[in-house]
Amino acid sequence: MKLKEFIKTNLLPILITCTIHSTAQVFQTTTSFNDARYAHCAAQSLFDRVLIFGGAVGSGSSVNSVYEYDPALNTWTSKTAIPTSSGLSKSTCVRLSNGNVLFFGGSQNGPIPQSNEVLQYNIPSDSWTILTSLPNFQGREQMESTLLNDSLVLITGGLSTVSSALTYPSTSYLYNINTNTFTLAGILPHGMINHTSTLLPNGDVLITGGFDGNAAKEDGFVYNLQTGWRTLSTTLSLAVSSHRALLINGKVYLYGGFNIPLFEFSNKLDVYDPSTDSITSLNTGPLACSQFAMVSYNSNILIAGGNKILPNTSFGVTDEAYLYDVNNNTFTAISNLPTPRSGMEVAEMGNSGKFIF
Repeated sequence: MKLKEFIKTNLLPILITCTIHSTAQVFQTTTSFNDARYAHCAAQSLFDRVLIFGGAVGSGSSVNSVYEYDPALNTWTSKTAIPTSSGLSKSTCVRLSNGNVLFFGGSQNGPIPQSNEVLQYNIPSDSWTILTSLPNFQGREQMESTLLNDSLVLITGGLSTVSSALTYPSTSYLYNINTNTFTLAGILPHGMINHTSTLLPNGDVLITGGFDGNAAKEDGFVYNLQTGWRTLSTTLSLAVSSHRALLINGKVYLYGGFNIPLFEFSNKLDVYDPSTDSITSLNTGPLACSQFAMVSYNSNILIAGGNKILPNTSFGVTDEAYLYDVNNNTFTAISNLPTPRSGMEVAEMGNSGKFIF
């Protein structure tokens, strides 16, 4: 079975919470929502609640339903649907401090494969607004959006369909929240999807890895508002896409991913240090995987689930979970996820050390 087919036929509508403490890590299965999905967006709501938006169901079709989870009541509540009859999945979103969530592009059903809309969801009023279109009215999916400050969002990567052919645009843009406009942020050496985009303490943005339509990439780029893009002189340990990145104590920790054309999963742990402007190798972990969950709490990193090669050499999904100690540079196995899964969205409930998967 191909990896994409496995994911589509093994969807779970179940919510998992994980509590990370210094002495115990516990996964607990909670209530389910109505329809299993992947490629959705998640954002923190009010009162430690969490929202999920859109996504794709087992057939691959995009859906426009929205749900909110209340951890106090252990219930899902249906919210106002995304205002598109074509559904929406593989979009990118950022949550603003004013209670709005911005959505950029995405995959949709019908003759136009990608959406070119910028949408806004207001959490307190449970209402939607269509703000504008992406640059040149060109639809994109699988972009990364990074909130730079109260007024700017950096948009990178993505996939478009032009004259029935897939293209990977190399243009990046800044979206101005106050003026509802886009400006060109620069052109990268290649387009990409499934890359990482991380806001650094000084306001710069680190981009690593990704897939350009032909192969996974190993290079890294840094964006600065005044000077634009620069290419790092150092690279990831392995060219990968669908890896993960987390900022902890001023450094960016990068783990895992999938390499094409080698068709192998990575267990490499690299770190980007802004003080040296370089990526270096730190360790190799116990799990070679992609599309896993990765969250941080204090100086610990949780790595859970993901796609991997099974013992019978076929593609599969794992329930393994590990904790990485940043201070000691060590991995420790913890209790497994209740079920194997990949492609999860994760949101923290307040600052309690509890996360919703």
